[in-house]
Amino acid sequence: MRKIILFIFLISGVIQAQANLNFFIQAAYKNNPQLKELDDSFLNSKLEMSIIHADNILPKISLSANVMFAPYFNNDGKFLSTDPNPNAIGYDIGITNGGNYSALLNVDKAIFNGGIIDALQEQVAIKDNSSKNTITLTKHDLEKQVTDQYLQAYLALKMCDLEKDVLSILKNESSLSDRLAANGLLKESDRLLLNIEIDNQSNALVNAETQYNANIVQLLSLCGLGNMEAAKIDSVSLAVTEEKSNSLFFNKYALDSLALVNQQAVAETKYLPQISLFFNTGLNAVELEGMQRKFGFSTGINFALPIFDGGQKSLTRQQNEISIKSVSYYKEYFRTQVNNMKSGSLKKIQSLKKNLGSMDLQVKNYEKVISISEKELNQGFLSMVDYLTILKNFIDLKKTQLATWIDYQLEINNYNYWNW
Repeated sequence: MRKIILFIFLISGVIQAQANLNFFIQAAYKNNPQLKELDDSFLNSKLEMSIIHADNILPKISLSANVMFAPYFNNDGKFLSTDPNPNAIGYDIGITNGGNYSALLNVDKAIFNGGIIDALQEQVAIKDNSSKNTITLTKHDLEKQVTDQYLQAYLALKMCDLEKDVLSILKNESSLSDRLAANGLLKESDRLLLNIEIDNQSNALVNAETQYNANIVQLLSLCGLGNMEAAKIDSVSLAVTEEKSNSLFFNKYALDSLALVNQQAVAETKYLPQISLFFNTGLNAVELEGMQRKFGFSTGINFALPIFDGGQKSLTRQQNEISIKSVSYYKEYFRTQVNNMKSGSLKKIQSLKKNLGSMDLQVKNYEKVISISEKELNQGFLSMVDYLTILKNFIDLKKTQLATWIDYQLEINNYNYWNW
């Protein structure tokens, strides 16, 4: 018991200032690792754009060197030659030229490749838009999770307050019972029964405070917060949002379809003409003799155009069309789920609201009964057992009312989540 009380004291020592729902939601946004990772993805996109520019616009410059020795035997003593005699033994001169000795600076520059660049840049842009949409979805999920946990913590807090109120009432009755017992107006057994109930209520308060602090710890963990100078959480009252015609949930499916279309566009860039300029300079010789005069340069154009690949272009296009149709299937299936969730949630909200109205009336009537019972107890017309029974029934009703009100708020949060 002392450990529990010490834990409550430590927690209450670090939670002192007031903190509302929005504070915790913003903290969850700030500390969530997935959101941080998604923010970093935009830096990767900038780097990817630079890679596209470097790979498709800037020239490629490289150094190359090659030494190949292809000797001839039975060639009048000449091991290296570009014109061996018919009896020479060695590789065909048309293949080797007798050897190759080169040290070149090479420059290649792709031209007329705007289609490839556009497709790749669009791919990065779609990826960025998908990341932005994921950020929006993640924040929406976090808002619901934090709000749900905040409401659970608020329920635990109000239960603590209720237990404190009951304990205060019982202690007040204890002072009165001592006077009544001294005057012979109250049986000793009733007074002992009241003291027992006070002890039970003290334990109930400790349990309620422990539950509250457990909910606060869970709320802090969800928001990525450690011990903080925060507080008894503020009251909260949610409202049902207006019906939305276009749900933000479906942006994901539009982006998925765009990504598939772009994927096809990128794949089809290999069927575009591939044209590049080349230039090289340096040493390029096939004989060692006179190598010092074999320095020069060359330049030209490389051109390639695929003609036939077995119909792969058409086949991959058909595959992508099937994938896009699959996205539409998932979209319509999810639309049905969203509509069902909203419809079911609205019905539950209406039912809970009706229950709360009925409970409000019961609580008002019970408050009148409690007031009358206190007077009858003080006048000796009501036994302590009967009074405690009435009080317990009233407290049970108050707890049920509070739990129902929290369920009502949770259901509003659930509806607002799907009506987005």
